[in-house]
Amino acid sequence: MNLIVIIIIIVGIIWYCMSFETFEPVGSNQYNSWEHDYKSDTDKTVPVYYSQLDYQKVPKINCCLVEKKYIPSPNDLFGGNFTYTFTKKSDEQCNTSNYNLNSNKQILIEGDNDWSNNFCSEKTNKLGSCRNINKECIDFVDKDFCDKYRMKWSSKTCHQPLEYTWNDPIKIDMPSKKPGNGTFKMF
Repeated sequence: MNLIVIIIIIVGIIWYCMSFETFEPVGSNQYNSWEHDYKSDTDKTVPVYYSQLDYQKVPKINCCLVEKKYIPSPNDLFGGNFTYTFTKKSDEQCNTSNYNLNSNKQILIEGDNDWSNNFCSEKTNKLGSCRNINKECIDFVDKDFCDKYRMKWSSKTCHQPLEYTWNDPIKIDMPSKKPGNGTFKMF
């Protein structure tokens, strides 16, 4: 009996709280949108059809398609090298849906992440790869990105080995020969 009374009280409290909610759908006309649709900058009347809106044309978009390609070379130890190839594009050619952007291809749009199409050539050496221990490598990045994550930057691609000289941190003093008899001086 006590359980039924408690359940009735809880249901009554929930019904009482829900009755004061004044939720209205977002599509209601009483709310003003943050974006006002005017016919144009000079004509502030609200259009009846969206086709009456005067849209500004987007300025020209410039981009750079960077591809990582294998270039065969008979003089190379490995038979060839991976290099970045740069192609300048503009407007409709900058649409990313036109390309299969994978780990061998990137499209860099002018103005994004401080990219300029002046860097879109093999001579600039702006793009490269970041490397870390355990063979971690990221292609198509600049030196600032690598410094941010404390990685080693190189102008080579991730598929090219870096020159590495090993320095022995342990200094070993080898014994020297005594002049004359050929015995080693140990201490």
